[in-house]
Amino acid sequence: TDGDFAQVIAVDRKFDLFSRAWCVSEIAMAHRMGMPQHVCLVSQKALARARARLEDLDVSHMEAARPEDVQEILSRIEDVA
Repeated sequence: TDGDFAQVIAVDRKFDLFSRAWCVSEIAMAHRMGMPQHVCLVSQKALARARARLEDLDVSHMEAARPEDVQEILSRIEDVA
């Protein structure tokens, strides 16, 4: 990857970003490419409140505006379980 590029992940107050299929897909793709990633949170307190939900994330329960997008994204993942 180009060393001048990095991904900034601006996380919303409710951490809904991590329920969106395209968002999670793009975060994972950047990680696989070795792109530096920087996460911006509202607060550490918000992270602590969302911790249990984040620890139990299941990619098979992600959402998208179009159901076919979810299927497309899931079809690219080897181990969905």
